[in-house]
Amino acid sequence: KKQNTFTSLIMRYSDKYKFKTKIERELLKSIEYSIENYVLSNAIFLAERLHAIADNEDSLFILGDCYFKQGKPQKTYSLLSKALILNQASNQYLLALCCFELGKYKETEAALLQNGEP
Repeated sequence: KKQNTFTSLIMRYSDKYKFKTKIERELLKSIEYSIENYVLSNAIFLAERLHAIADNEDSLFILGDCYFKQGKPQKTYSLLSKALILNQASNQYLLALCCFELGKYKETEAALLQNGEP
């Protein structure tokens, strides 16, 4: 089955993240559907609900990614920088992207080197 170009470029959250409850999985599907159909405000609303329920690094990344996709690097930065520890490389990289967009170059480098690895 051939996918359209946009759909094939979207990272499918459900391919990477596994949530335990049915409501979490349904929210995840709805977030993906909203992104695929360019309804980012709905994706953000649903991602906020998911993060309120799951409150883990996976849901944190999904919410931050939705904010960033909507062109809100400051909001993404605020969300990720308040986290006590970012263990996932995806969260560290997203934080670095936000820092770069906001001109915070020293913080960009620190986010990329958070685990002490270049």
